[in-house]
Amino acid sequence: MNKKELKIFLRSHPVKKFSSARIEYSLMLDNEFEDKVDKYLSSHDMNNEVEQVKSIIEVASVDELVNLMRKALMGNNRSILINRLLENESAVMPLIKKKALINLFKLFLIYFHYCRPQF
Repeated sequence: MNKKELKIFLRSHPVKKFSSARIEYSLMLDNEFEDKVDKYLSSHDMNNEVEQVKSIIEVASVDELVNLMRKALMGNNRSILINRLLENESAVMPLIKKKALINLFKLFLIYFHYCRPQF
């Protein structure tokens, strides 16, 4: 690979802030990188993941499961929630459809409020 091809490659593939290559590169260059990662993880409360799993498993009502879909879940918790939703698919789907229609109607009203089309 010559210099011109290398420049083209680097321009089309910029360094991402959070990527495995960036982490590996940082490990080689920065002796304090592990301390920085520990500080980052502690500030983002990664221990809360276990509590989220418990709350997903303990939820009894279908309404609460559907409401959990709007929350930010960490790690594997999203797939645990999806599996719980699929277990109750017959009860969950009408609620999701209802919420989708309500949200579409709200968007429709906002659109006509701001656009004021001439009929």
